[in-house]
Amino acid sequence: MEKKEDKWRKPRGVNGWIGWIESFVGQSHLLVKLSRV
Repeated sequence: MEKKEDKWRKPRGVNGWIGWIESFVGQSHLLVKLSRV
């Protein structure tokens, strides 16, 4: 049972990282637009 829980926890952590990266990339794009203007 414990091993299965670990497998379920890893995907959630990856999704959290993807969401954080997406938000970071979105902010970087906004900064690039502001710097260009």
